[in-house]
Amino acid sequence: MTRLEIWLLHISTLLLTATGAAYAVMRYLMKPTDPFSVLNHPWEPYMIKAHILFAPLLVFAVGAIIHVHVLAKLQNGKRVARSNGLLLLPLFGVMVLSGYLLQAVTEELRTVLVVVHLASGVSWFATLVAHQVAAVRLRASVTKRARVVNESSSGGAVEPLNTTSAPSA
Repeated sequence: MTRLEIWLLHISTLLLTATGAAYAVMRYLMKPTDPFSVLNHPWEPYMIKAHILFAPLLVFAVGAIIHVHVLAKLQNGKRVARSNGLLLLPLFGVMVLSGYLLQAVTEELRTVLVVVHLASGVSWFATLVAHQVAAVRLRASVTKRARVVNESSSGGAVEPLNTTSAPSA
């Protein structure tokens, strides 16, 4: 993955998490000060609009890394962080589909989709964080092992172990 792909994935995830959380708090946890208001907070419409506008960035970011990261990791046979990485795929699908359908369904189905979208969104964020923590730990342990091997070798320099499956584009 290139730095641009990584940053696009992380920034879009953070923007969507922030706007989604802000909207959810305003919409479902706040009470309007004016009994005749349809809004619980004056920023509520802006948060949902920002959330909807940022969503294509994440869809694009995931699409950009499917081949160079996801498929490459599945093909190379390494199992590091694979379980939470594989969990991200269905969570992403459920999150995107429920978010899309929220805009075009009846009120009864909307309630179910809100719960599904919130649960999959929170799970996506938590699983992505766990996936990143596992990747950072892997890089740290590989670097530490390479140093130990390098220090214990008597003559030649030892290259650090390569943790990537394919060269970055």
